Amino acid sequence: MFTFSDIKKRALKPISAFGERIYDPISIPLVWFLANFTSINPYAINFINYISSILSGYFFFKGSASLGILFFFFASLADFTDGKLARLKFKPTKLGMFSDLNRDKIRVIMPLLGLTAFYYNTTLDISIFYWSIVFLFTNLFYPFAEAHMLYHSIKDNLVDKDIVTDKT
Repeated sequence: MFTFSDIKKRALKPISAFGERIYDPISIPLVWFLANFTSINPYAINFINYISSILSGYFFFKGSASLGILFFFFASLADFTDGKLARLKFKPTKLGMFSDLNRDKIRVIMPLLGLTAFYYNTTLDISIFYWSIVFLFTNLFYPFAEAHMLYHSIKDNLVDKDIVTDKT
Protein backbone atom coordinates (compact mmCIF):
# COMPACT_ATOMS: atom_id res chain seq x y z
CA MET A 1 0.00 0.00 0.00
CA PHE A 2 1.32 3.43 -0.95
CA THR A 3 1.62 6.16 1.66
CA PHE A 4 1.45 9.94 1.44
CA SER A 5 5.21 10.10 1.93
CA ASP A 6 5.70 7.74 -1.06
CA ILE A 7 3.67 10.11 -3.20
CA LYS A 8 5.50 13.22 -1.99
CA LYS A 9 8.89 11.54 -2.45
CA ARG A 10 8.25 10.64 -6.10
CA ALA A 11 6.31 13.75 -7.09
CA LEU A 12 7.85 16.78 -8.70
CA LYS A 13 7.71 20.00 -6.75
CA PRO A 14 5.14 22.31 -8.35
CA ILE A 15 6.61 25.19 -10.31
CA SER A 16 4.20 27.74 -8.86
CA ALA A 17 3.23 28.51 -5.30
CA PHE A 18 -0.39 28.39 -6.46
CA GLY A 19 0.01 24.77 -7.51
CA GLU A 20 1.77 23.89 -4.30
CA ARG A 21 -0.86 25.51 -2.07
CA ILE A 22 -4.04 24.76 -4.01
CA TYR A 23 -3.62 21.61 -6.09
CA ASP A 24 -1.10 19.55 -4.10
CA PRO A 25 -3.24 19.31 -0.93
CA ILE A 26 -6.05 17.92 -3.10
CA SER A 27 -4.07 15.85 -5.61
CA ILE A 28 -1.92 13.97 -3.10
CA PRO A 29 -4.88 12.37 -1.22
CA LEU A 30 -6.56 11.76 -4.58
CA VAL A 31 -3.47 9.96 -5.90
CA TRP A 32 -3.27 7.97 -2.66
CA PHE A 33 -6.87 6.81 -3.15
CA LEU A 34 -6.45 6.06 -6.87
CA ALA A 35 -3.18 4.19 -6.38
CA ASN A 36 -4.40 2.06 -3.49
CA PHE A 37 -8.03 1.36 -4.30
CA THR A 38 -8.51 1.58 -8.07
CA SER A 39 -6.89 0.36 -11.25
CA ILE A 40 -7.17 3.74 -13.00
CA ASN A 41 -4.08 4.61 -14.98
CA PRO A 42 -2.67 8.08 -15.76
CA TYR A 43 -4.07 8.01 -19.32
CA ALA A 44 -7.63 7.91 -17.97
CA ILE A 45 -6.91 10.91 -15.77
CA ASN A 46 -5.29 12.64 -18.72
CA PHE A 47 -8.52 12.06 -20.66
CA ILE A 48 -10.44 13.78 -17.84
CA ASN A 49 -8.03 16.71 -18.25
CA TYR A 50 -8.82 16.84 -21.97
CA ILE A 51 -12.61 16.69 -21.58
CA SER A 52 -12.59 19.23 -18.72
CA SER A 53 -10.50 21.62 -20.83
CA ILE A 54 -12.96 21.44 -23.71
CA LEU A 55 -15.92 21.96 -21.36
CA SER A 56 -14.14 24.88 -19.73
CA GLY A 57 -13.72 26.60 -23.09
CA TYR A 58 -17.32 25.86 -24.03
CA PHE A 59 -18.75 27.32 -20.83
CA PHE A 60 -16.53 30.40 -21.05
CA PHE A 61 -17.75 30.89 -24.63
CA LYS A 62 -21.36 30.57 -23.52
CA GLY A 63 -20.81 33.20 -20.80
CA SER A 64 -20.98 30.88 -17.80
CA ALA A 65 -17.78 31.91 -16.05
CA SER A 66 -18.49 29.87 -12.90
CA LEU A 67 -18.78 26.60 -14.86
CA GLY A 68 -15.80 27.55 -17.01
CA ILE A 69 -13.70 28.11 -13.90
CA LEU A 70 -14.96 24.89 -12.30
CA PHE A 71 -14.02 22.77 -15.32
CA PHE A 72 -10.67 24.56 -15.63
CA PHE A 73 -10.04 23.67 -11.98
CA PHE A 74 -10.88 20.00 -12.73
CA ALA A 75 -8.56 20.02 -15.75
CA SER A 76 -5.72 21.48 -13.68
CA LEU A 77 -6.34 19.03 -10.84
CA ALA A 78 -6.28 16.14 -13.32
CA ASP A 79 -2.98 17.46 -14.66
CA PHE A 80 -1.45 17.51 -11.17
CA THR A 81 -2.83 14.06 -10.44
CA ASP A 82 -1.82 12.11 -13.55
CA GLY A 83 1.88 12.85 -13.25
CA LYS A 84 1.99 11.91 -9.59
CA LEU A 85 0.15 8.67 -10.28
CA ALA A 86 2.46 7.82 -13.18
CA ARG A 87 5.57 8.36 -11.08
CA LEU A 88 4.13 6.43 -8.16
CA LYS A 89 2.53 3.40 -9.72
CA PHE A 90 3.71 3.18 -13.31
CA LYS A 91 6.92 3.85 -15.14
CA PRO A 92 6.70 7.18 -16.99
CA THR A 93 6.79 6.70 -20.76
CA LYS A 94 7.50 8.86 -23.78
CA LEU A 95 3.85 8.58 -24.81
CA GLY A 96 2.71 9.68 -21.36
CA MET A 97 5.07 12.66 -21.32
CA PHE A 98 4.04 13.64 -24.86
CA SER A 99 0.37 13.24 -24.02
CA ASP A 100 0.71 15.28 -20.84
CA LEU A 101 2.53 18.12 -22.59
CA ASN A 102 -0.11 18.30 -25.29
CA ARG A 103 -2.97 18.18 -22.82
CA ASP A 104 -1.32 21.07 -20.99
CA LYS A 105 -1.44 23.09 -24.19
CA ILE A 106 -5.09 22.16 -24.76
CA ARG A 107 -5.87 23.09 -21.14
CA VAL A 108 -4.59 26.60 -21.89
CA ILE A 109 -5.91 27.01 -25.45
CA MET A 110 -9.53 25.90 -25.00
CA PRO A 111 -10.47 28.27 -22.16
CA LEU A 112 -8.54 31.07 -23.89
CA LEU A 113 -10.50 30.54 -27.10
CA GLY A 114 -13.78 30.49 -25.17
CA LEU A 115 -12.94 33.65 -23.24
CA THR A 116 -11.69 35.41 -26.36
CA ALA A 117 -14.81 34.58 -28.37
CA PHE A 118 -17.11 35.57 -25.50
CA TYR A 119 -15.34 38.89 -24.97
CA TYR A 120 -15.35 39.70 -28.68
CA ASN A 121 -19.03 38.78 -29.10
CA THR A 122 -19.92 40.92 -26.09
CA THR A 123 -17.82 44.02 -26.83
CA LEU A 124 -16.82 43.75 -30.53
CA ASP A 125 -13.37 44.89 -29.38
CA ILE A 126 -10.90 43.38 -31.85
CA SER A 127 -7.90 44.08 -29.58
CA ILE A 128 -8.75 40.90 -27.64
CA PHE A 129 -7.31 38.89 -30.52
CA TYR A 130 -3.99 40.70 -30.17
CA TRP A 131 -3.85 39.97 -26.44
CA SER A 132 -4.83 36.34 -27.00
CA ILE A 133 -2.03 35.89 -29.52
CA VAL A 134 0.47 37.50 -27.14
CA PHE A 135 -0.70 35.20 -24.35
CA LEU A 136 -0.43 32.12 -26.57
CA PHE A 137 3.02 33.10 -27.76
CA THR A 138 4.39 33.67 -24.26
CA ASN A 139 2.78 30.59 -22.71
CA LEU A 140 2.87 27.94 -25.39
CA PHE A 141 5.95 28.58 -27.47
CA TYR A 142 8.38 28.88 -24.58
CA PRO A 143 8.12 25.54 -22.79
CA PHE A 144 10.37 26.47 -19.88
CA ALA A 145 8.11 24.74 -17.39
CA GLU A 146 8.16 21.55 -19.44
CA ALA A 147 11.94 21.60 -19.68
CA HIS A 148 12.16 22.32 -15.96
CA MET A 149 9.95 19.34 -15.07
CA LEU A 150 11.86 17.00 -17.39
CA TYR A 151 15.20 18.15 -16.01
CA HIS A 152 14.13 17.47 -12.43
CA SER A 153 12.56 14.14 -13.39
CA ILE A 154 15.90 12.98 -14.76
CA LYS A 155 17.96 14.59 -11.98
CA ASP A 156 15.88 12.96 -9.24
CA ASN A 157 15.94 9.58 -11.04
CA LEU A 158 12.17 9.62 -11.47
CA VAL A 159 12.60 9.00 -15.20
CA ASP A 160 15.27 6.96 -16.94
CA LYS A 161 17.66 9.04 -19.03
CA ASP A 162 17.01 6.57 -21.85
CA ILE A 163 13.45 7.84 -22.08
CA VAL A 164 14.81 11.13 -23.41
CA THR A 165 17.87 9.99 -25.30
CA ASP A 166 16.28 6.90 -26.81
CA LYS A 167 17.00 6.65 -30.55
CA THR A 168 13.62 5.07 -31.35
